[in-house]
Amino acid sequence: MTMKIQYFLLALIGSLLPYILNASIIENIHFTHIGLVDGLSHSTIFAINQDKGGNLWFATYDGVN
Repeated sequence: MTMKIQYFLLALIGSLLPYILNASIIENIHFTHIGLVDGLSHSTIFAINQDKGGNLWFATYDGVN
């Protein structure tokens, strides 16, 4: 291999290494499914945002929930 390719591969591996090491950390994540029965105005969600108070806002065809 040429020196340019070796330096490129070394830089690539060095820049990806923190992401690879961080990928092995498992956090306790809990998902709750929200549907029309729970008060969601439409089943299609385009965007989700969280405000400073921790509330989640869902953008749907029929408005923001």
